Amino acid sequence: MGDRSAKLRKLNDFRRRLPHCTASALSAILADVRETGIPDGDRNAMRNARDLQNSEPTPFGPVLQTLTVFDNDDEEQKLTIAHPFALLWKASSECDSFITFFRAKLADHPPSLENPWHLLLYTDEVTPGNPLATLNKRKFHALYWSFLEFGVTALSREDSSVWPLSTAFMSLL
Repeated sequence: MGDRSAKLRKLNDFRRRLPHCTASALSAILADVRETGIPDGDRNAMRNARDLQNSEPTPFGPVLQTLTVFDNDDEEQKLTIAHPFALLWKASSECDSFITFFRAKLADHPPSLENPWHLLLYTDEVTPGNPLATLNKRKFHALYWSFLEFGVTALSREDSSVWPLSTAFMSLL
């Protein structure tokens, strides 16, 4: 019993020393490290890997694209967006959990000209980091989209296991 208690204390101390992540996320991280080892890299390498993936070509261009719009004063503004079709193509061709989920939803609700899927839009201000910071210059507005046919369970869970069910068009404030 003493050995088990020591192991549990060590695990709890490990969790508390690190930045917060959910218990299920930490469990998945530890399981993956046991199975595949620790990948090389640091925070900058993770950002570079993400940027590389978002710049890879799809039939619709890269996932991250720049859109030129004009504001109320007729001033040109550049918005960085996650292109909806490029992201959907990427997710449905590379993410096993999303592919499984998407195929099941297509089988449950086959879209047709007479019965098309319903597009849902939602907008919100996002504040990465500390939302109470005095001068937070990282705020942006996001326009999320998804399909009604994904169902209430998937649509209401931010931490859904089926890849991002919504994507964001982002612009810095």
